[in-house]
Amino acid sequence: TWVKFADDIYGNGMSDDPYGKKYIGDYYLFKDKVSGELITVLFLGMEISAVDNVANAIFLPLIATAITCSVVLIAAMIVIITFFIIKPLRNVGKAINGLSSGDADLTTRIPVKGNDEFADLGKGVNKFIELLQGIIKKLRQAQESLVAIGENLGTNSQQSASATAEI
Repeated sequence: TWVKFADDIYGNGMSDDPYGKKYIGDYYLFKDKVSGELITVLFLGMEISAVDNVANAIFLPLIATAITCSVVLIAAMIVIITFFIIKPLRNVGKAINGLSSGDADLTTRIPVKGNDEFADLGKGVNKFIELLQGIIKKLRQAQESLVAIGENLGTNSQQSASATAEI
């Protein structure tokens, strides 16, 4: 049959014509109002190949655009993550590794830019370095003072030994 239909007044779906072409469409039954006999069927349809052509013309460029936008967004996110997260973390890591080495330079500071968590972390590390620098400075002063006291004691003990030898 050319159109498959039920006993209702309206239907839709796919159908085949006698030549093997596939259609997608709607059909309408026209019945006599008095007798209820079927007068004719109006079929409005389009070949599936035409529908496929329209779908391909619309959706393939749309899919390509969506994929391109996704790639651009992912690349932008990678750049943002690299510059705003990984780079500051590497700076802090380098500073901490520098402190843990035997030749720690307590005059270096982490560059602090912005007002985010990484800036707070950098400020905290800088305060810690400053504290260590102050402790080291006090230890050096105490060492110099102890060396001076030791030299005085050495001089005094020599003088005492000389005075004792003279007596």
